[in-house]
Amino acid sequence: MAPGPYGLPVVGSLFHLVKENAIDELQKYKAKYGKVFSFAAGDFYVTVVTDYRLIIDNLKKEEFQGRPDFELWKDRNSGNKNRGVLLCDGPVWQEQRRFVLKGLRDFGFGKESMEGMLIHELQDLQNALRMDIGHPVDLSGVFNASVLNSLWHIVTGNRFELNDPTLKNLITLVIDNVREMLITTPALFFYRPVKYGLIGREMFNGSVKFREHVRILLQKVIDDHWNSYQEGEARDFVDAYIQQIKASSDKSSFYSEEGKQNLYSVLLDLFLAGAETTSTTLQWAMLYMSHNTHVQKKVQEEIDSIVGRSRPPSRGDKSKLVYLEAVLNEVHRMASLIPVSVYHKAIKDTEIGGYFVPNNSVVFFSIYDAHHDAGYWGDPNQFRPERFLDKSGTKLIRHEPLIPFSSGKRQCLGETLARDTLFLFFAGLLQAFTFEIDPACSNTDLKGTPSFISSPKPFKVVLKERK
Repeated sequence: MAPGPYGLPVVGSLFHLVKENAIDELQKYKAKYGKVFSFAAGDFYVTVVTDYRLIIDNLKKEEFQGRPDFELWKDRNSGNKNRGVLLCDGPVWQEQRRFVLKGLRDFGFGKESMEGMLIHELQDLQNALRMDIGHPVDLSGVFNASVLNSLWHIVTGNRFELNDPTLKNLITLVIDNVREMLITTPALFFYRPVKYGLIGREMFNGSVKFREHVRILLQKVIDDHWNSYQEGEARDFVDAYIQQIKASSDKSSFYSEEGKQNLYSVLLDLFLAGAETTSTTLQWAMLYMSHNTHVQKKVQEEIDSIVGRSRPPSRGDKSKLVYLEAVLNEVHRMASLIPVSVYHKAIKDTEIGGYFVPNNSVVFFSIYDAHHDAGYWGDPNQFRPERFLDKSGTKLIRHEPLIPFSSGKRQCLGETLARDTLFLFFAGLLQAFTFEIDPACSNTDLKGTPSFISSPKPFKVVLKERK
């Protein structure tokens, strides 16, 4: 097994991961034990991989396509971890993933209709932001509704108005849940007493409250679709899923009541992904722009030259807005939104980098380290979009260690929508506004919260409308 720190009985090395910044703690382990190290964490044995070549190679291997058997994940999926598409594994994951990918493509991913929806959401967002011109604005939660709506329309055939109180309440719950549950510390996933409130009581109670509110919303969506469904007429993704349930056999994860449970878990997976990850990346983008005004100005000059001011940006502009794309790549790299990827599990005894990795153990593939490898990037802590451009500044350079959506078969299902949303929203927002950091803002270190998802520390910006 890989070298690593000694741990205490029962809890192992969890006391290290409960510290203020677990990612910094993992960096100390890396410096001491090497690019592959291990430790005990509650009921689990964990291997951490920080070498980008080993990360990319092993993310492709079948033996690392599992998801850990966390009690909290089982509770989330109504007592069965193997439901949905994000946290399950094995035949259920394979069957659900195939269907979800096809369904999302059929109903919008990569199509012109999706671009139209995104532009509509962008324009609504621009109008909402104009109400706050000249005033300090906390961007936390501002982007969530707009980002969620595009996915929500594909999945359910409906959208929310940005001022819908139901939506506002849900977004608040999403943000609170992510911050209190996912971001608190990785350690809380590994320890059984969390479930019973012996530690992390506030986090667990917040998670239960969140799940109940979201369950009511999602169950209503499912019930409404089930009651109005007409055979052979799939209006959206949920209808297509119901059609699959009705046509399935008892050997399928779509069959009967289990199919309905999987539908709920799939919607929950999509809801969480749509409401938080892309919107948090946009927060990071605007934070970096407000701290790097020369970069923001250069992006705006490129937008003015290619798109102008009389129309919104389109996907057709993407290949021409080369500097903007380089900036988004640098945002992905610096932010490293999901620092150690969504946790993987070894599904059999295997090895990484010559070290034994036992069956059912947890693997952290450190995307943060791939994105901050000084040997590869040279100056990883500097925000420098030019690293993604050739010497002429007219062509993008692909860097293999940049894997913001992970890699291999577990690569993010929503990558197409996420990339299109980020491009159109980022271009559209900088076309319309200049973002300046609020002089009273105390967030000057640009370091994220420690965690499963890395969010910016609270900050405010002042918007100025571009004339």
